[in-house]
Amino acid sequence: MKSYYQVKEDFLIDENRTYLFGFSQGGGLSYYLGAKYANIFTGIFSVSGRPFKVKNYSIKGKKLKKVASIIGTLDKTKNLLYDNVNIESYLKSSKVLFYLKQLKIGHELPEDKYLLEGFIWLLEEIGN
Repeated sequence: MKSYYQVKEDFLIDENRTYLFGFSQGGGLSYYLGAKYANIFTGIFSVSGRPFKVKNYSIKGKKLKKVASIIGTLDKTKNLLYDNVNIESYLKSSKVLFYLKQLKIGHELPEDKYLLEGFIWLLEEIGN
């Protein structure tokens, strides 16, 4: 979090549009930090990341509004697909929108068009 505060100090950022992105372990870390600091981050985008300890934190009513996840159905990482599918009910109960894209790939970054699709969804304004 020290890096976040340093960026905030050095640059003009829109605090209502702060997002985390990560791949693999970084995707899991994005889930973790986004949930732990749900009062700071507006969205999370995880690719091939496990939703690490998200349920340990109360995220309802905080700044976190959207979570996007892309996972490969051929990914051999233990419980990755199961964990990502099962986090959806927790996020919905916390009033957080969830986007899950399953692709026929392994533990790898998807084609750019899928990343772009996820980023566009994440950045769209939430209607009332």
